[in-house]
Amino acid sequence: MSTATNSNSPQLAATLAEAFSDDPVFSYLLPDPTTRPLALTIYMASKVLDSHRKGYAVVVPLTPDRTSGEGQAASIATAKSLGIATNSVAIWEPPREPPSTPLSSGQQPHRPTASVRQAVFEVYGGPGTHERLQALQVMSSKRPAEPHWYLSLLATAPSARGRGLASRLLAHVTAECDRLGLPAYLESSDVANVPLYKRHGFNVISMHNLRDGPTVPLMWREARPRGHL
Repeated sequence: MSTATNSNSPQLAATLAEAFSDDPVFSYLLPDPTTRPLALTIYMASKVLDSHRKGYAVVVPLTPDRTSGEGQAASIATAKSLGIATNSVAIWEPPREPPSTPLSSGQQPHRPTASVRQAVFEVYGGPGTHERLQALQVMSSKRPAEPHWYLSLLATAPSARGRGLASRLLAHVTAECDRLGLPAYLESSDVANVPLYKRHGFNVISMHNLRDGPTVPLMWREARPRGHL
């Protein structure tokens, strides 16, 4: 793994947008397939920007070294952005920190990028957007309060699938979770990905039905002790 920079942010956003173009949850939120690619590109660009500005871990596997056969590894303990190769990417959010000022129940800290994402759905979501976003918020409210690493996005470009890149991304960060003694959490926007996550220690803790939309498995992974097989 290596350090991502703003220079490869467009490629990371493009990979995310392409990979999620037929995702069940994003198809639910952005039902028009003709405008979805543009909407997703704007949305994902804001997520990548967050990863740089907020210190979330953007992990991308490098092309294997010709001599060792492996890419370099870097620790997520520093919560830095990682990556150079842009055909596969995971965005992890570190354990939440309490806000500097008290927030009313359900209120979230203001982030300009979050406003961009809200605008994407308002402009491109079409009729029923408000109801779909409310349904998404209900799902988000089920995220556990216990400190954990959160897998916000995991994507591999269609042309690069079948090479085990997503597994490398998961293995790299979950190994760090184990070293730090921290659990991890995700919402699998496509039930087809559940077996992959289970292979890396995640378990389904709940099945959430989005109103008039897909069912989303909510998954949790406890940190494994050293020596666990």
